[in-house]
Amino acid sequence: MNDFINGKELKANRVYKDDLDYEGQLHGTHPEYNHAMKQVLDAIDSSNRDDNTKKEMLIEVIERAKIHLDMNEPPLMNKHGSLREKWVEVLMPAIDRRKN
Repeated sequence: MNDFINGKELKANRVYKDDLDYEGQLHGTHPEYNHAMKQVLDAIDSSNRDDNTKKEMLIEVIERAKIHLDMNEPPLMNKHGSLREKWVEVLMPAIDRRKN
């Protein structure tokens, strides 16, 4: 399964935090969304799980992000209430479920 963040191809078995460049956003990606994704990728990277479990976490995070981006919930624009915490709340269950 491949996906793209900031125009870079991410392969589910080879993902690096550096693939998410929230300083030089591309395609109008909202900074709160980028910061939330960075926080979630850091959580995956720092988890004490094997690579296969980390891969599953990443796949679920990407799937959750796609669903919520399609629904525009939480919204991406500040004027519509976009907050980093809302995005983290949406994405973290993919990680929290596997930490036990």
